[in-house]
Amino acid sequence: MSALSSLPLPARFWARVAKSDGCWLWTGATDADGYGRMYIGKKRVGAHRYSLELWRGYALARHEFACHRCDVPACVRPEHLFAGSNAANQIDSVTKGRKSAPRGSRAGTAKLTEQQVAEILAALRRGERQKDLAARYGVSRQPIWLIAHGKGWNHVRRLP
Repeated sequence: MSALSSLPLPARFWARVAKSDGCWLWTGATDADGYGRMYIGKKRVGAHRYSLELWRGYALARHEFACHRCDVPACVRPEHLFAGSNAANQIDSVTKGRKSAPRGSRAGTAKLTEQQVAEILAALRRGERQKDLAARYGVSRQPIWLIAHGKGWNHVRRLP
């Protein structure tokens, strides 16, 4: 049993934090993306989440995420953290350029796959009507029009 394990949880947490004038960095275990990880009992918890909860004095709701203002995954400084939804966290990530917006079939609202879009493009080149393609692929006419006019799915290769 290590000396740390006999300490109360907050003391064990702060023993693994390197404080500075800027970010306070987690020095314990991290995941592949550099986010601090710790165990509370048998449950694995993000160190930044625990820091925010400790500072606020109450647990985040299940749907809330501990988000970074500073964009440093290992940072646990409470003033650099805020509670937000997954959607807000993703938008923040895209807005700050840490991540690109999901394209094509990876977008949550996509009803078509890249393969289907390629088939639609080929069918359009053969002269098939947008209305018929929409019915065949179970979508409204709008996504077919967007594909036909180069306004959507531009990452799918377009042949002349």
